[in-house]
Amino acid sequence: MFVRQFTTPLSPSIVKGISVAMLFGSLSLFTLSASAAGTESESETLQQVAKDVEASEALAPKDIEIKENIEIIGVFAQTPLLYFKREMERAELDFYESFNAIADEDRFRIKCRMESKIGSRIKKRACYPRYVLETQDALSRGTPYPTLEEIEFLVKRDKEKALVYAENLVKQHPELLEKLVKMHEKQAKYESKKVEYLN
Repeated sequence: MFVRQFTTPLSPSIVKGISVAMLFGSLSLFTLSASAAGTESESETLQQVAKDVEASEALAPKDIEIKENIEIIGVFAQTPLLYFKREMERAELDFYESFNAIADEDRFRIKCRMESKIGSRIKKRACYPRYVLETQDALSRGTPYPTLEEIEFLVKRDKEKALVYAENLVKQHPELLEKLVKMHEKQAKYESKKVEYLN
């Protein structure tokens, strides 16, 4: 017969209202051998364990003495930062998809694509209004790739028009406003968690 014993001491606040057998009694797990030999001794051991459990359950929690030198092991779970990033990305894509479905001005629609930074092969998704991509394509024909500052300067007027257009669209469609609010909440949550995790 194989017997394993586990003893689990807990803090005084947890002890209250829980039986002694669950807290400080030894939890015995038995794996009985398949052979018929030793059946009598196994039966006696099981009876003794049953008596011990009954006796320990008869005790009240006030009878438990907790020593100060008990070692307590705390396990703390933390949601990974990647989870909050994925939640933010889902909310962004959900808003962009709804915005594109409602928008009738093609140049104000959002287009996402995979791109890598200069000197890196790792591609990440980046989303831009179509007027930004059109300007970027026009500038890059026959010339070195345009900088972000050059593009921003050239699309300044389009950006102002796009913001007014998007604002009107959101006012007319409450479901779009709801998704916009959700997107901003997820972005703020991710940024706050990033600061918390990095500090």
